[in-house]
Amino acid sequence: MKFKQTVLTMVTVGTLSFGVGKLMIPSPPNVDWKEHFVEPGDSVWTIAKESNVHHSDLRDVVDMIQSHNKINTDLKPGMIIEYPVEKK
Repeated sequence: MKFKQTVLTMVTVGTLSFGVGKLMIPSPPNVDWKEHFVEPGDSVWTIAKESNVHHSDLRDVVDMIQSHNKINTDLKPGMIIEYPVEKK
């Protein structure tokens, strides 16, 4: 019984930690957002690669795009999303 409680606690803490991390992705202060019209073949990853602000870790840019647009990785042609660009 003690083992099951320990595993359940570890899973719960891990899940909460992951969820909180995903919610707390602030935009850097030196970033503006530009609109992108999603075309066939586009993905959050390809858009992030093109906009890679300050050569950030690409995973962080993907997370920023997903968080800012309140989307997951599924993009559909015709969607309009915003991606980060450096302020000028």
